[in-house]
Amino acid sequence: MNPLFTAHLIADFLLQPDDLVAWKQRGVGGIFMHSFIHLAVMAAMILPFNFDLWPIIFAVSAMHAVIDQWKVSYQKKYKSFIGSFLVDQLAHMAAIFAFFILMPFKLTFWQTGSGVALSILMLISSLLLGLWHLGIFEKD
Repeated sequence: MNPLFTAHLIADFLLQPDDLVAWKQRGVGGIFMHSFIHLAVMAAMILPFNFDLWPIIFAVSAMHAVIDQWKVSYQKKYKSFIGSFLVDQLAHMAAIFAFFILMPFKLTFWQTGSGVALSILMLISSLLLGLWHLGIFEKD
């Protein structure tokens, strides 16, 4: 499993409360904090296995800030949450895929049974929390 993708799900859904979303809407400080959270999660998942990948982690975090700034600007201009959310997530996935290809080799832990199981658990948890955050599980 791709640790950049797993880290993205954790930072974008598990570690992004409503207060942080509102802070991002008010200015770049919230976007920088959110991108720092992404950086910290990626660092925790990747650097223990290969410290040489810190430039990729920094670049993914910076790209995340650029994409989120676009999303905030788009939402303010067009008032479209679902459309901007989908484009935002697709842009993040494209960036993650591109940077993952640049990694000189795969991180072996994330290819073991334990790494895959941990990634799947984090993926399912993040997706469920993301859907809950979007109000999918709310009763009318």
